[in-house]
Amino acid sequence: MKRQELMQKWEEGDLITLGHRDLIHYVWIDTKTGNKRICRPSMIEVGTYSRDIREWEILKRQVSSIVYEDTVKELDGKLCGHCASWVKKTTDNLYINSFHDQNEIQLINLEYPESLLDTWKMGDYSMLHSSGASEYIKSILIKKAKIRPGRRFFGEAYVAISIKMIDGWYNSFKWLTSKKWLSGIDLKPDFEKPFHEALIKHFGLSNLKNLQQESRSFFKNNADELNKKNPVAPDLLIIDKNGNHKFIECKLPGDTIGLHQKAGLMLIKENLKNSAQITVSIANLYPTIK
Repeated sequence: MKRQELMQKWEEGDLITLGHRDLIHYVWIDTKTGNKRICRPSMIEVGTYSRDIREWEILKRQVSSIVYEDTVKELDGKLCGHCASWVKKTTDNLYINSFHDQNEIQLINLEYPESLLDTWKMGDYSMLHSSGASEYIKSILIKKAKIRPGRRFFGEAYVAISIKMIDGWYNSFKWLTSKKWLSGIDLKPDFEKPFHEALIKHFGLSNLKNLQQESRSFFKNNADELNKKNPVAPDLLIIDKNGNHKFIECKLPGDTIGLHQKAGLMLIKENLKNSAQITVSIANLYPTIK
């Protein structure tokens, strides 16, 4: 179709291309003007001879922005880098707008000596062994690191040794949505049961029930934006020396925070209450600059 016809038919979320399998663009709404657009609006709004003799094609209708890149791959097309950058920026903040305060997630920047990471990758966990981290964190992270050697779990360990704590837990459990974390039934005795006992002790069963209800409701209303992933809790729960409860997601260089992880942080902040101060954070770790 010609560009004039395209502008009459296109909708937000459409994937369009100029010519057969040229760059595939994503159609979104410009928040300033309210108009539909792609990365370079002039490609459609301003006619040129070379463009007007070619046909625009709508390849797919109303695709969720979060699966834009995957859909382009399925179509065997070429991703538009400019559109992809906009989509990433938008989807990173899409769900957060439904919460009351977008600034509730704190950012922590930590530098680590590369030598520590090297020794960790070689199976030397002495930095954690000799630290003030809780016995629970020491036991579970070292056990997991031995099973999956490399840089895995180094970030969580380094954050744990960097905070003076009264107690603390690492978890990868689905306690924001799985009902077994309310009943306590079928929990494994080594790490799941102690973590469940900590949740009940510090937050109470009614608090957890409400949090799970809100988490499941949020997923139901935002499943596409979350790429069908349930909200999840962050890596660490730490009670610091002042008795504050810190929920922390840890990221090493090259790691990215998922929407379902950010959603978990905000759901905890808005719905989990006790007498202590509760904070939610993303800890970004970087090697020390020499």
